[in-house]
Amino acid sequence: AARPAQRAEVGRLSVAAHRRQLADPAFRDELLHWTGAEADRPDGVPARAAGPAPAPHDRWVVRDFTGGTARTRVPGRDAEDEPLLAALIPHVTGPAAEVRAGEAMQRVLLTATVDGLAVSFLSQLVEVPDVREELRTLVGAARPPVAVLRIGRGWPTTRTPRRPLADLIRP
Repeated sequence: AARPAQRAEVGRLSVAAHRRQLADPAFRDELLHWTGAEADRPDGVPARAAGPAPAPHDRWVVRDFTGGTARTRVPGRDAEDEPLLAALIPHVTGPAAEVRAGEAMQRVLLTATVDGLAVSFLSQLVEVPDVREELRTLVGAARPPVAVLRIGRGWPTTRTPRRPLADLIRP
C-alpha cells in the first residue's frame, strides 16, 4: 500500500508530466487529432464519450478528451479524491512479457468493470521518460511501469467507436 507521501508524489509527478506534455505543440496537435472526433469516425474519442471538463479543484490529472469542446461538469459528479492507484510493472522484457502484461491489464479492466468500478489511465506518468523513471524509483521497482491506473467510483460514459475486426487482421 502506498504511503500518503508516495501518493502525493505520484500526484505531483502526474501534474508535472501533464503540464510538460501540454506545453509541447506537437503533443497538443496529436491530442486534438484523436479527441473530440465526429460521431461517424471509426477511431479516436468522440466528444460525446469524453466525459466532463477537468475542474480546477480536481486532485488528480484529468485529461480533456473533448477536443476543446469540454462539457460542464454535472454538480456532484466530481472525480474521486482517493482512488486506488495501480502500476503495471512487468518483471521481464520482450514480446512475450508485453503480451502477458497486456493480459494482466485486460483482467484488471474487466474485473473492475464487473465490480462496477471505473478505471482511467494516468498515461502521462509512463509517456514522459524521466517521470517514468522517477516513478520506478519511487515504487522501488527494477523495471519501469508500462501503465498506471486510477481505479474508483465513476459515472457512465458513452462507449468509444471500435474498428471493424477486418481492419485489424492481416489476411
